[in-house]
Amino acid sequence: MAPSIHNHTPWPHVVFERGDASGRSYWVAAIQGSFSLPRDGVLESLDEQQPVQLVDSFWEDPARSSVRRPGVIGYRKRKSDLTVNAAARSRTRKSTWPVRFQLGSVDSTLVVRGPHHWVHEEGAWRRTEPEPCQSVALVYENAFGGGQQVGDEFVEERRNPLGTGFIPEGTEDTSPLRAPQVVGLDEPEHEPGDRHAPRGWGAIPSYFAPRTHHVGTCDAQWKARRWPRPPDDFDDAFYQSAHPDLVYPGHLRGDETFQLEGVTVSGETIVGRLPGWVVFLVVHLQGGRSGLYPAFLDHVHLDVLHPEPSEHRGYLTWRSVLPRGDAIEALELGMTDLTHLEQSSA
Repeated sequence: MAPSIHNHTPWPHVVFERGDASGRSYWVAAIQGSFSLPRDGVLESLDEQQPVQLVDSFWEDPARSSVRRPGVIGYRKRKSDLTVNAAARSRTRKSTWPVRFQLGSVDSTLVVRGPHHWVHEEGAWRRTEPEPCQSVALVYENAFGGGQQVGDEFVEERRNPLGTGFIPEGTEDTSPLRAPQVVGLDEPEHEPGDRHAPRGWGAIPSYFAPRTHHVGTCDAQWKARRWPRPPDDFDDAFYQSAHPDLVYPGHLRGDETFQLEGVTVSGETIVGRLPGWVVFLVVHLQGGRSGLYPAFLDHVHLDVLHPEPSEHRGYLTWRSVLPRGDAIEALELGMTDLTHLEQSSA
C-alpha cells in the first residue's frame, strides 16, 4: 500500500511501485506541472492544471502514429529528456528551410523540405524536387525510416518504423515513395540503400531502437525464472524517451533558457526560461524520524504546435525514487525557488 501523500505544490502527482533488475522494489513519485509559455518570459504555472500524463498518448493508432505526449510511468531517468511538439512554419512558401531548438547545452537544427518523392524510372530510383509549402509537421512519420518487402523478408529501419524513404537493396515495390521531409542539418544526400539516423524532436515510442536495445535479453530462461522482473542486463536508459540528440547531459537545474526558431506562423522566435523551481520530498518514517529526498527535473515537454501562441504549453516532470519499505508512513511534496535555495546554502 502506497504511503499517504501531502502535496504542498500547485501541481498534480502520482506515486507508483517499480522494481529493478535485482528484484528490489521502489516507490516512484512523479510531480508534473502544466505551464504557459509567455513571449520572452519565464514559464508560468497555469491555474488549471492538467492531470499527470501516466502513459504515452498518440496522435492516432499507437502502432502507426507518433507520440503526442509522453507518459511518466517508468523507473529512473539518469538524464533529463527534452521533447517538443511543433510544426515547421514559414510566412512564405518555401521548398526547404531550417528549424532550431536550443535549451541549455542542447542545440538541435533540422532541415525541413516540401513534399517530394522517390520515383522508379528506367530501372533506377530518383528523388523529385521538394515542392514549396508553408508547414511541415515535425513528426517521425515525416523523417527517414519505414520498411520494404525484400523477398520473403520485411526489412525495416527499427530506429523509425513509422518513417519513409528507406529503400533497401532488392526492394520489390517500385511505386512512388514519399521522401523524408525532416532531416539533419549536416545529413548527406540520400541514396537508395542508405540508412540514415531519423531526426526529430518528439518522444520516441518504446518499440523504437535505440530504446529496444536497452531492454535486455528476453528469452525463454528469463520468462521462466525472472518474469515479470526485468532481465539481468536491463538498462535504465530504456526510460529515456527523447531523441538521442535531445537527451540532456545529466539532470536539468530548472532555470535554463530555451528558444525555438522556425515554428511560428509569424516567423518570431520563441524565447523563454524554465521557471527555476526545485521540488523535494520529506519522507516520514516510523518512530518519528524523517528524511529529505530530492526530486529531479527529468523531462521537459514543450507543445508549440497550436498556431496561437497563447495556447503554447510546457509540461515539467520531477521524479524521486525511494526504497520501498514498511517504515515509510507518509510523504510530503514541497517546492522552493532555486535562487532562494542557493542563497540560503551560501
